Amino acid sequence: MTGGFVAPGFERVRDAFEAGLAEELGAGFAAVRDGKVVVNLWGGWADRAQTRPWAADTILPVYSTTKGVSAIVMAWLVDRGLLNYDATSASVWPAFGAHGKDKVTVAQTLAHQAGVPGFLHEIDPDLWLDPPACAAAIAALEPLWPPGSASGYHPLTWGYIAGELAQRASGRSLGTILREEICAPLGIDFSIGTPESEHGRAAEMKKPSRGGDFGEITPPRKAAFFTKWAAPVRGSTQWRVIGNTNGFYGPNAEAIGHSGMGGSVGFGDSVAGISVGYVMNKQSHHIMGDPRSLKLIDALYSCI
Repeated sequence: MTGGFVAPGFERVRDAFEAGLAEELGAGFAAVRDGKVVVNLWGGWADRAQTRPWAADTILPVYSTTKGVSAIVMAWLVDRGLLNYDATSASVWPAFGAHGKDKVTVAQTLAHQAGVPGFLHEIDPDLWLDPPACAAAIAALEPLWPPGSASGYHPLTWGYIAGELAQRASGRSLGTILREEICAPLGIDFSIGTPESEHGRAAEMKKPSRGGDFGEITPPRKAAFFTKWAAPVRGSTQWRVIGNTNGFYGPNAEAIGHSGMGGSVGFGDSVAGISVGYVMNKQSHHIMGDPRSLKLIDALYSCI
């Protein structure tokens, strides 16, 4: 059961999408080329019981794929002179300079170099549901490596850091800027902080059957992923309401984007002139490069 359309010449993408639905619960795939939608497909089920078909307006959390969208907002702030990548994060957010983080730049901070990927010591997981308090707690952390000397993925803390920088630089939340300056003018159905009125459209997520391979569990990885308090309880109304180049994004090295836990993908390729989004509610264990999205991306590029 597939909805949507493909432009002439992109039929292989529909074939790949329909074949791939056997591996999905529900999913959507879209591509824009040179400003024109050439693929917009959806199918499967929006709930685990398979009673609610995936619809054209079904929405769902895309986890860290949101980082790529958030980076667009940060670039918007820089473009308008409200934020400077070369300035220190502490110049915008003085408290963030604690424990030697005063020299790390905004660019380094957004590149996961600040050394605060998570909390090594126990916190109440509900702290993640209070963005101002969580940001303050992150700012007070002692870095796990000298800031700016290395990059280590900040799975959840990155969003709170970016959000606080955006709020302090502009007086508006990152989600508000995204809605008012980007999504509303362009008619894009995406939000950081989803109003409760829209929760009825949300698909149910099915967790992966096994965890991913993270390699050696170092202290930064433990803080980021492997504590009982490394993430909030996801799926609640409160969680939905708050603001939340590698070969995986086609053949061109210039493509940039981000993937999310379980398989979602969003990227843009300036060489091919395309932007791509893939979402699904049956999450896989793949950390990056989910085979389901790769098949669709390969099919798309074969049509270009």
